[in-house]
Amino acid sequence: MAVFIGAIAQRIAGLGFALLISPFLVILLGAHGGALMANVCGLVSSLLIMFRVWRDLDWNMYRWLAVPAVFGSVPLHSPLSTFHRRLWR
Repeated sequence: MAVFIGAIAQRIAGLGFALLISPFLVILLGAHGGALMANVCGLVSSLLIMFRVWRDLDWNMYRWLAVPAVFGSVPLHSPLSTFHRRLWR
């Protein structure tokens, strides 16, 4: 039921899906499982919406957002994950 209400909130407002379903999924599945399931449900919801608005996508804006995101996140993944492991030992 929480996933359904979260999907409706995202469709109406464009945000709020994970904010609504995460607490319930964390209680039901634990911290790791709940966060993972919230991300999977958000991905599926976003893909369903994307297929409906495919013709209206602004690909130029997508390039402006996606290229810096890849160049920023891929190189920083390894150092930050190593730092995170050392921090929690």
